[in-house]
Amino acid sequence: MLPQRVPRSINVKWFKAKGDSITDDTIAINNAINYAVTYNIVNIYFPSGTYMVNSPILIYSNMLLHGDGISSIIRLLPNSANYNTGLITNSDHINGNTNIIIKDLKIDANCTNQDSSYLQTSIYFIKVNKLNIDNVDCTGGLIEGIYIYNCSEININNLTTHNNGLYQQDASGLHIDNCDMPVINNVYSYSNGFHGVILSSCTHGSFNNIRCINNGYDGFRIQYNSDYNFFNNIVSSGNFRGMYFTTESTKNIIDNANIKDNLALGIAFNISANNIFNKCILKENAQGIVTVDPGDNNYFNMLMYDENVVNEELAIGSELLPFMNSINF
Repeated sequence: MLPQRVPRSINVKWFKAKGDSITDDTIAINNAINYAVTYNIVNIYFPSGTYMVNSPILIYSNMLLHGDGISSIIRLLPNSANYNTGLITNSDHINGNTNIIIKDLKIDANCTNQDSSYLQTSIYFIKVNKLNIDNVDCTGGLIEGIYIYNCSEININNLTTHNNGLYQQDASGLHIDNCDMPVINNVYSYSNGFHGVILSSCTHGSFNNIRCINNGYDGFRIQYNSDYNFFNNIVSSGNFRGMYFTTESTKNIIDNANIKDNLALGIAFNISANNIFNKCILKENAQGIVTVDPGDNNYFNMLMYDENVVNEELAIGSELLPFMNSINF
């Protein structure tokens, strides 16, 4: 039941959402959002429960969607995927939105019960200024877990993204595309069909405490002129390649990287130079470091390596990797 006065926050159950994992709650949730837009209400609350929906949930400017953590689930109904959109997305992809927050929720695009020909993403934001994602579990996207394009003032904290994407599909748990100065902290990206995390055309970002584990291809992929980013405490393990720098991604600084147990390569460079690694561990990868283009000069300080099947790929002392300070275990 709605209060007699306009509240500062609303509960989707006031609008007859059930959250029982059976009932289609799409209309109730959209009614709550429309009420919030009409009365300039910022907070929309999802109590613990599983809210089934059959179409994307549109988020407007100056809006916060939040719940009780992973016990508050928004899940796509079977056979409801829509091509190239997200289960959660912003309302205006043309002119953009501002000040959107997603917090304390689990978003499940339910990929195992969808037509795989649709490229459904769990969370999909385009042209959002001041985007915040905090304590969110994202799963079940047919292609991406989270896709963020052409957004600014991005802050992501405490994100888990897993079991998204199809194997050998150019997708990922988290894909940040054409964004400047994103701040990303505490991401766990695992068991995604292709990549764990992708950066495309991103500059001056800060990435701290990122774990990419057991993804189908690259754990952490940096591509398309992603320059001047800072990475700290990166773990990439059990992927096909641990970290892959490609298509002129340069002048990034990577501190404290632990790259181990990857099936093909620990770290690979393809037309990407002048990246600097400090305190990097390479262990039990099929190959340690590989560079495709002889002109790629990347620099390592305090590189520790052990039990890579082909350690000579490190090219220690060669022109490919000058100024390397290497330490064996």
